[in-house]
This record gives sequence, C-alpha cells and structure tokens, in this order.
Amino acid sequence: MIYFLLHPGEESAWNTMHSDEIWLWHSGGSLKLCYAPDADGQPSDDVTEIVLGPDVVAGQQPMVVVPGRM
Repeated sequence: MIYFLLHPGEESAWNTMHSDEIWLWHSGGSLKLCYAPDADGQPSDDVTEIVLGPDVVAGQQPMVVVPGRM
C-alpha cells in the first residue's frame, strides 16, 4: 500500500502496476479512481471508475483493491 495525498485539482498519471494495489479513503473529498487492464500502461476502452469516499449509500467506497497486471 502507498499512502499519499492528492490536493484539489491534482491528478495521478496512468501507470502500470505489476502487483495489486489497495486504495483506502481516510478523509477529505471523494476521489475518482480509474483503471484499465492494458499491457502498455495506457488507458483502454475498458476503463473501470470507482469513487472512493465516505458516502456508501451513494455508491462511494471507503476501500478498493485494484488488480495488478499479471
């Protein structure tokens, strides 16, 4: 697991992970997490979007496991 903070308006770049990642929401605003299984680390047409945040009734999730590329 990696612990870091994104400030309002910041984005993380697309990257390829070989291991699973565990994302945890702790506080602050919600976060849209997008991932796609693609061999070259670029977004594909099969993008999964998850919103990390506290409002589980609205479909947000406090935790998600993003599968690594095998």
